[in-house]
Amino acid sequence: MVSAGIRSGRPVEETLQDLADAVVRQTGFGVAALKVVQDDGNLRMVALAGPDDARAELVGKVTRRANVDHLLSQAVPWGELRYLPHDQQLEGDYVWTPRFTVGEEPDAWHPEDGLVAPLYGPEGGLIGLLSVDL
Repeated sequence: MVSAGIRSGRPVEETLQDLADAVVRQTGFGVAALKVVQDDGNLRMVALAGPDDARAELVGKVTRRANVDHLLSQAVPWGELRYLPHDQQLEGDYVWTPRFTVGEEPDAWHPEDGLVAPLYGPEGGLIGLLSVDL
């Protein structure tokens, strides 16, 4: 479905929305968001699968590249993914915090924790981020 969208010449945002929807359907996460690097180097949220209030708050918002680079440098590698503990998030970025009760286990997920997959192009440069939650 996503590869068909790429080949069809559809707007890239529609194809990326299909990808975010597929991530939610296939992985069990409740939210998947895609940011892409713009010509100025900053990242713009172009697609989000999940709650309507998250879409309304985040789609179209721009995050400074310096903030993304800092977060990725501070993140804990989980294979190809990067875990962002809630105490290392940067203020001033656009975030959506899900509402749920933190479990009592020592490693319980916190509503402000983050999990991202940096997306790299063929030459190795960052082209986007896939974030998941819930």
